[in-house]
Amino acid sequence: MKPKYDILTKRRFFPLFATQFFGAFNDNALRLALVMIVTYKIVATTTIGMSTQTFGVIAAVFLIAPYILFSGLAGELADRYERSRLMRYTKLLELIIMILAAICFWYNDIYMLLGLLFLGGTQATFFSPMKYSILPDQLHKDELITGNGFIEGGTYLAILIGSIVGAQEGKLINITEPGTTLYISCTLLAAVAIGITASLFIPKAKIGSPDLKVNWNIAASNINNLKIIYANKPVYYAAIGTAWFWGIGSVYMSLFPAFQREVLYANPDVYTILLAVFSIGVAIGAVASGRILKGEITGKYAPKALVGMAFFTVTMIIAAHFSYKPALEIIKADIAVRSGNVPVDKIAEIRALVDSKLLTPGEFFSHIANILVVVSIFGISICGGIYAIPLKTIIQDRSEVSSRSRVIAADNVIDALFIVVLGIIVSILGEKLHIGMLGIFSLAAAANLAFAVYIKSVLRKIG
Repeated sequence: MKPKYDILTKRRFFPLFATQFFGAFNDNALRLALVMIVTYKIVATTTIGMSTQTFGVIAAVFLIAPYILFSGLAGELADRYERSRLMRYTKLLELIIMILAAICFWYNDIYMLLGLLFLGGTQATFFSPMKYSILPDQLHKDELITGNGFIEGGTYLAILIGSIVGAQEGKLINITEPGTTLYISCTLLAAVAIGITASLFIPKAKIGSPDLKVNWNIAASNINNLKIIYANKPVYYAAIGTAWFWGIGSVYMSLFPAFQREVLYANPDVYTILLAVFSIGVAIGAVASGRILKGEITGKYAPKALVGMAFFTVTMIIAAHFSYKPALEIIKADIAVRSGNVPVDKIAEIRALVDSKLLTPGEFFSHIANILVVVSIFGISICGGIYAIPLKTIIQDRSEVSSRSRVIAADNVIDALFIVVLGIIVSILGEKLHIGMLGIFSLAAAANLAFAVYIKSVLRKIG
């Protein structure tokens, strides 16, 4: 079989792709705009009762918490009712959220915006099992790998573009001039309008389980869905595999800001480039998985992809060690500030000096070791895309039609739990055990190799 890339031109796929793309864009544009306001605007004039770093973490948690709380209910609804109609309902909810967000931006209501971020995550939670469970109904079997590649790759690109747009338009906001919020508000409303329009063209889908009685107890529905996925061992092992991708991927993404600042000594523009390289790499790997597997639904290359992630992580660590950096006295001054070994009245002065010496993109890319760092990140992300998509497709293909949405909802819960658990482990390694950035990346490489062994051992059960 050959992968079919012309599905982007088909009504049975493109409206769904566009709907989910602009939804992911909006979630992240809203989050980054909110974080930028708190980081650069609010703190200068008032207090929010917490550090900007803590606020950023809370904002991220508010987006992911609904996946743990409501995925079970979302899966049951998607199996019980016609999914294309449900998708349109969720997009209308998104419209309400974005209208309220525009009002809250205008009135500078940070806490209400945080609540809306949680509602945005909830909307995405209900949309997720619908979009993934409908794919096997709308696509032919030899198109499924490619379709998942486009969906996953498009999601990463939407996250990237939404984050950049949200950050830039958030910086434009002047909290004393409500009119400056129109940039982000118009962007959010335009994106949701496009998403709603696209959703109108999603073909009607067959109801998976019309006699299912929906359990409105969210804890019980989550447990029931996890039991369903555990009973189907090929699907269960594939779900554990995809959860590893989301967990370890979130680790890399969370480490990149500090890696750019504290290891590479580069300015924030370089971080934006690293983020773009990682997101584009995952998208390329996701789409390329269809060509590599020639449409075959199998996880046979998953262990090799994880070995590739480990290999490129090691080359990134080596390259970072030899990367070009500012003068040694600047590095020593920065380390002294971060370790608290300078007088309080000198902190701002020294920090300003260090920030002024951080590498610009031009300076950063003028040295071969720095370029190798970026190439390595690109390799990590491509391997990640190649690894994840076949496993996600196996989950769809091997699930019973009557419970496919619930299986995907359970997969979302497992993904979210892996993200949370690995995030806690990384925090402990850094904050409690004082393991440096490159040491944590080294452990991530070793963990990828160990998980490659695990995936290889269960491939026969996955098939």
